[in-house]
Amino acid sequence: MFKFELNQTVYYLMNNRVCSAPVLCRMLVENQHPKWNATDKQAEFFQRFGPCRVVYATCHGEHEETTLFESREALAAAILEERI
Repeated sequence: MFKFELNQTVYYLMNNRVCSAPVLCRMLVENQHPKWNATDKQAEFFQRFGPCRVVYATCHGEHEETTLFESREALAAAILEERI
């Protein structure tokens, strides 16, 4: 379910710099009806915790799973491929 374990060091860009830190906590947000919201009130009701995503927290704040990498090399490869 989660790509990274608690206390695992992850790598990411922050203010155009490579940073790393251990995962302090993580959260999975799933919505039963992710596309049912046509208005802000419906979005608030159907997606109480926001859109479907996996979020990790480090000492630098919250990061979505798609922006985290298991090594500096993986982060560099993603930058070169322009995936982030």
